[in-house]
Amino acid sequence: MNKFVFNEIAERSAISLIFNRSYMKAQFICYLVMLFFIAAFSSCETYEESSNLDNNGNSTLTILTRSGNDGGGADEIAKVSYPINVYVFNEDDECVAVSNVATEEETLSFKLEEGAYDIYAIAGADDETYNLPTKENAIKDTIISLKDGQEHNDLMTANEKITMARDEDCTLTLMLKRKVMLLESVRISDVPLDVTTVMVTISPLYENIMLNGEYSGNKGSYTVDLAKEEDGTTWSAECNKFLLEAAGPVSIKVSLVNNQINSFTYTSDENLKANHKVSIEGTYVEPEMLLKGEITGDVWEEPKDISFEFGGGSNNNDDKGEDEIGDDDIIDSDIPQVGDIYKEDCIVLKREFQGNNVILTLMTTRFKDRLEFEENNQQSIRSAVNAGIAELSVDGINSWRLPTLEELQYVNTNKDFIDRKLLENSKPVFVTGQYAYYFNNDAGEIQAYFPGSGNISSPKSGSGTYNLRAFTTITLSLN
Repeated sequence: MNKFVFNEIAERSAISLIFNRSYMKAQFICYLVMLFFIAAFSSCETYEESSNLDNNGNSTLTILTRSGNDGGGADEIAKVSYPINVYVFNEDDECVAVSNVATEEETLSFKLEEGAYDIYAIAGADDETYNLPTKENAIKDTIISLKDGQEHNDLMTANEKITMARDEDCTLTLMLKRKVMLLESVRISDVPLDVTTVMVTISPLYENIMLNGEYSGNKGSYTVDLAKEEDGTTWSAECNKFLLEAAGPVSIKVSLVNNQINSFTYTSDENLKANHKVSIEGTYVEPEMLLKGEITGDVWEEPKDISFEFGGGSNNNDDKGEDEIGDDDIIDSDIPQVGDIYKEDCIVLKREFQGNNVILTLMTTRFKDRLEFEENNQQSIRSAVNAGIAELSVDGINSWRLPTLEELQYVNTNKDFIDRKLLENSKPVFVTGQYAYYFNNDAGEIQAYFPGSGNISSPKSGSGTYNLRAFTTITLSLN
């Protein structure tokens, strides 16, 4: 409620004027005094009005915030993320006000008409990192997506309902809940010396968060590249990355790259929830991978530990022997490694040593679509495919062909690593989703494989959905 602050000196002066001057003059002076009081009333308003608000409200709503993630820490107080963006929706689900506070020293107030309102807040989202809605286009399930090349901050959200009476001053405290987890570190020990790359992928993660605090999209993932430590067998990364929580039972995939990409995947019944800190430690034990991990709550939430292991075959290729391949330094420096771009337009998918030779499986970095042919006519399809392969072929490399189904499945399984290498060299990624790829089946017929669903169908003529990538296998001499 606004209050008048009367100036005692001014009040005494007004009384003196009234009793010592003529009636007409006294009446005029009284009018001036009234104007003074009106001006003083206007200057005592204390709310900070959003520039997006209409100035016809008769009630004042002041917003306070505090963290609802106090957890079990006795000595630490959960901090609120800034900036805090606040959106006010009326009973018709129309956004009537938007404003934000950048620091804890600031307060936020709105002038509103009487009525019922939904108040939504998203904290930790700045307009340089996220695509934030304006008052004109905000709806309750607006997706707050990351801008290109940006990573998540410590996101928090809140939602409260409030009813404002006419001429009411109200203070509302929003309890902000953390919507991300924190991946602190990843460490894999006893990795074979011939491994050139180690990656860990966590999936499925939610892809985006909405203004109402709910998640959107359930096919996200996060991949971290580990760096080799001085001992040569330990690979690690200090991540400290905020990630949206898991969209279901979590899968952790460890990929070891040497002659080919060897992946070990563990699926846990546990979900990686928001407000947890996550660290992963694993040990490679030939021929199996034993991986132990820890999810801890710190002061965010009560501690929770999980452990797991997953295994697979030996990381070493059966046809490769130390006596056969010679000096490791020569191989690493002179022979293309898995993931390398070879002759500008090929990517190395596999590398196998046989005696004094190394066999490379290559895939073109370019692709073709919209091939024209007579549908369900294998001769017509093959003619169009052969013409497409001729266009994709790379100078100096012969015997380009269609992949097998197993080769396409291998690329799809290791898509994260392969796509990363392609992107690093400004090459088009191996798209999945609704897209399919031509391949030769065991009967020698050309079909189309959909990596996203695993379905197989006959290709359609002139369609941009069906992609052609050419494969080949070449042999290089180590002599």
